[in-house]
Amino acid sequence: MIQSSRWFSRSLGAAAAVLMAAHPVLAQPFEGILTVHSASMPAAASMQYFIKGDRFRLEIVAPGQPQIVMISDGPARKQYVLFTDQRVYTSTTFAEVMRSTDSMRKASAALLQGASMTALGSTATVAGHQCAVYRYRDPKTGYLVCLTTELGALGGVSGLFGNVGPRLDSTPPPDWAQKLLKAGSFALRLADTTGKTIWEVLKAEAKPLPPGLFAPPAGFVPASDSSGRTKPPSLR
Repeated sequence: MIQSSRWFSRSLGAAAAVLMAAHPVLAQPFEGILTVHSASMPAAASMQYFIKGDRFRLEIVAPGQPQIVMISDGPARKQYVLFTDQRVYTSTTFAEVMRSTDSMRKASAALLQGASMTALGSTATVAGHQCAVYRYRDPKTGYLVCLTTELGALGGVSGLFGNVGPRLDSTPPPDWAQKLLKAGSFALRLADTTGKTIWEVLKAEAKPLPPGLFAPPAGFVPASDSSGRTKPPSLR
């Protein structure tokens, strides 16, 4: 039985959740690796996204914890969580993810429809790339977002807020988001309205990635309970 920290559980859950369904974009898609730091992470922890078209892989490592990997395979419409210390994995279909996140996705969509994104006229350099600072506001909250168009599109409106999530359906985002996405915008930094960083890209490396990164590797087997049904290992 695998045990992991509550922080790992929250991080994987946040990565699987999508702020809003994706919408096809015109900009060249980004392929490569994003090294990211989140304010919710322990100081010595690391987080990397490997992105290739409609596939992504998230790796999180923290001191004293086994590495856990989450994979989203868009063409196969499946997600996997790899428990590397035990060489087992769990799998979930996008349909199951959509059912389990239905109320959250609807609430996020409603907030986005009532939201605004305003360019503040200032710029910053994050991870060696220039980004333009915007103020995002919806009926519940507000953020400062630094958007770049130098790297290519992530392909989902969640990319505008420093999150990477799977494409679950084709519901279009609001007009303001569509314009930013068509320009190839995604966040290099997300901060609260006081300027305190919540999420930031530390390094962006554009490079071809092998397809084998986005599937359970050879030697890994499905985690299952005594009845043979797929069952996630327990999280502490």
